[in-house]
Amino acid sequence: MIDAETITTGAGNIKRLRVSTVGGGSSVTIVGPLGQTTMAGSVPVAIASNQSSVPVTVGNFPATQPVSGTVDVSDRVARLVGHVNIDNFPATQPVSIAAAVDVSDRVARLVGHVQVDNFPATQPVSIAAAVDVSDRAARLLGIVYGSQNQQLKQTATNFNAQVEIAVGATLVDPRSIRTLTAADVVTANIGTLPTLTKGTQGATGFSVQELKDAGRTYICITIDRAAGIATEALATITINKAETVTTGTSYTVTTGKTLRLQTFKASVRASTTTIVSGRIRLRTAASAIAATSPIIALLEAASNGAIAEDINVDDIDFPDGVEIAATHQIGISHIESTATGTITVTLIGYEY
Repeated sequence: MIDAETITTGAGNIKRLRVSTVGGGSSVTIVGPLGQTTMAGSVPVAIASNQSSVPVTVGNFPATQPVSGTVDVSDRVARLVGHVNIDNFPATQPVSIAAAVDVSDRVARLVGHVQVDNFPATQPVSIAAAVDVSDRAARLLGIVYGSQNQQLKQTATNFNAQVEIAVGATLVDPRSIRTLTAADVVTANIGTLPTLTKGTQGATGFSVQELKDAGRTYICITIDRAAGIATEALATITINKAETVTTGTSYTVTTGKTLRLQTFKASVRASTTTIVSGRIRLRTAASAIAATSPIIALLEAASNGAIAEDINVDDIDFPDGVEIAATHQIGISHIESTATGTITVTLIGYEY
């Protein structure tokens, strides 16, 4: 075996080695300086071939060793030796950025984010287990179904709910009002009526207007000294309708209106000393009025004697009015005893 000890001398510290033989033989002591020295000051040491390893310590071995030669760094796999795990390496690392970093491109900012140019827009989906599709409301977002498993719909323009009203199996248009029957009960609320005192004009009351008095347009039909004729025919009449004047042999009641006649008056004039008599007839028809159409009213007058410019008058008033329906026609026919006389006619009424 080999052991060593340090001996202090006047010249300094020296190392002494003692070599002992195995099996209890004598030992040999080698005295000489140990450590770094020149070759001339070194003592050769022989170690037996069956001696166990002897540890050698180099005190000034540098931590970083110089490397000489060419090293290929083009391949990271070739440069990286193995895989290194650090047990206490923190999951989050502090990062210090010396300059501004453009973060507008997420692909450039995200580590581990991969962009695939030809990634398909539609991906196939595989469902491992059966999916219950019996409830559409659970499957469709924003679509509502009623109790009869029918979709409730909206209008496309204003998104109002589409609703149908039905009585039994018959659809009803809510915009239509049906004809009332005897079984219907109608209650009208007209408010509280004012108290009226007989013989005293009330301070309050309801304003009323008959239908015939609403939206009136007056109609005046005249014949001005038409010459007498021996054969009855429709006379040419002048029609003044609310100051719009027209002429013709008939007047047609305006569509949607009713003509209410009030007064019919005629006069017969003898233009010479010959006595003249005349008959004037007011006629009506649904269409194509003629001198033979139904008569509404008849006037007859004559001059009083063989006196020129003698005039006699006949007239009729209609206290409750005579009404002619819309689109029907009226006309005035006449016949005289001689052509030397004339007739003048006035017919007054109104449309409403």
